[in-house]
Amino acid sequence: MKNINLSKKKLGILIVFFIPTYLTAHNQDWKKSQSIKSELFQEALIHKNIRRTYSVFSPSSTSTKSRPLLIGLHGYYGNGKDFAEKTANIIEDLAERGYVGIFPNGTSMSLLKPHITSFNDIDSQNSAGKDGPTCIESSYDYGVYNNCPKSQNEDQCNWGSSCADDEGFFRKLIEIAIEKWRVDPNRVYLTGFSQGAQTVQSLAWRMSDVIAAIAPQSGFAANGFSKAPLSKMSFVQVWSPSDRTVDGTDRASEDGMIYESASETFSAWATAQNCEIDASPHATSYDGKNGWTCSEHKNCKNKSFVISCSWSGGHEWVNDPAHDVMFDVFEKHYLTSLQGEK
Repeated sequence: MKNINLSKKKLGILIVFFIPTYLTAHNQDWKKSQSIKSELFQEALIHKNIRRTYSVFSPSSTSTKSRPLLIGLHGYYGNGKDFAEKTANIIEDLAERGYVGIFPNGTSMSLLKPHITSFNDIDSQNSAGKDGPTCIESSYDYGVYNNCPKSQNEDQCNWGSSCADDEGFFRKLIEIAIEKWRVDPNRVYLTGFSQGAQTVQSLAWRMSDVIAAIAPQSGFAANGFSKAPLSKMSFVQVWSPSDRTVDGTDRASEDGMIYESASETFSAWATAQNCEIDASPHATSYDGKNGWTCSEHKNCKNKSFVISCSWSGGHEWVNDPAHDVMFDVFEKHYLTSLQGEK
């Protein structure tokens, strides 16, 4: 899955007149990029008798200060390494900002289908919620994970996501990161794409004691299951009205699955965080490029940030604008207090 950069840099003049300098700088940037990516290493642990694996990025630093942690969740069929280096292309951003990054691998559906990987977003295990069914009758049959109850074979809308204890796995990763990579327990953030974003949406309120803010892209909770924590947590969602893979417009997606809409999700977070009822424009330097626009429910009594951004693309990760908005919020929001707040 490629990532999208909405900013376009025109280098034609520099290329024509400064070819030697450009090539030198390009080679240096390439070597720097390769060096940074080589610092992404693999780790494993045993959780509930299951071997779980994950990729880690820990930026080089001589400082003894604790550092923020970003946990990134890949989409269906994905893996942590590819999410970090390809889908989100986020390693250089982490290095520049001094973030530790952990990118877990989901579990495989079965020994015969190891290529199908996902996380337990919990809510998609349900065929109906308070707003009705989570799929239409003609929805695609994804099959059932071998770690899920066999009774799911009889359900209409369970679309083949894992039943592993991912919440417990992620909590263990946070504990390890705090001890091993000097992570600040008040600065743990969660992001994800597609099914990874669905998992982020689902686990946010369940892990509100350890997560400071979330930033899901192109993923929503199953229809009727959107829920936000009442405790302080900031929220930045990125989505596209043109996305038919995980549709955020309150209609069935291409595969027949039904998700909470972007507007319902946005409102649920505004209500839970005690923000202004009406959303206001949230200006960025990318406004108008490929339909990019952001809104914010301001003056949250929880002193959190609730922001929703959309663009005119499809089911793809947005890099430049989204990373800026996401990290700007992360830099201002700690679990126990805002930066500079007493």
